[in-house]
Amino acid sequence: MNIVWIPGWQFSAQAFQPLWRHAEVTEPNVLDYAAMDLTLSQWLDKQVQHLDQDTVLVGWSLGGMLACELAKRSSKVQKVLAICANTRFAGGPGLANIVADSFMSRYQRNPAITRKKFAALVDRQQVSEIENSLLDGNHLNTLEWLYELNITEELACPIHVLLAEQDQLVPVTSAQQAWQPLAQTVTILSGEHSLPITSAAAVAQWVGLHG
Repeated sequence: MNIVWIPGWQFSAQAFQPLWRHAEVTEPNVLDYAAMDLTLSQWLDKQVQHLDQDTVLVGWSLGGMLACELAKRSSKVQKVLAICANTRFAGGPGLANIVADSFMSRYQRNPAITRKKFAALVDRQQVSEIENSLLDGNHLNTLEWLYELNITEELACPIHVLLAEQDQLVPVTSAQQAWQPLAQTVTILSGEHSLPITSAAAVAQWVGLHG
């Protein structure tokens, strides 16, 4: 079995370090997309070419949605584990359109200032720690991917979903309802969008159970 990790938007793979320590992962295989100058479709097509057989994709936030899209495109994906991800980021089960549109507008005007706001949305209690984990620079291109994705089809492989009770970016009640027809299991833990960082032991246990 080959586990491949996909980080959340504007996070490097280093954000998974607490989780990897608890899961005893020493040589992680990571699919990165930070600051990509590709369209969403181009990135997905490129990654599909390099997937190995019997791959388990573990994705956080946007990474979880990308994992589902990769599984849709490749039978090499055996399983998807989506952490704090929704079937849709803006509208529907996701954030209200007015909230999502406001965030996009602020980011387009000033990515650096919006970065701090985003850190507070990831975790209200750990803003400085989250901000230090975020990548610098403008990530508008991949932010647009987040608004473009909409997971509506049941995949050929199992999906296991982990949601956070106090998540400000993935509303837990509507996300749970949206995933219910698509996922094999939906688990809810107490915590915020930062689960892989702030609840690493519990997330590692969940990955071990379903991976």
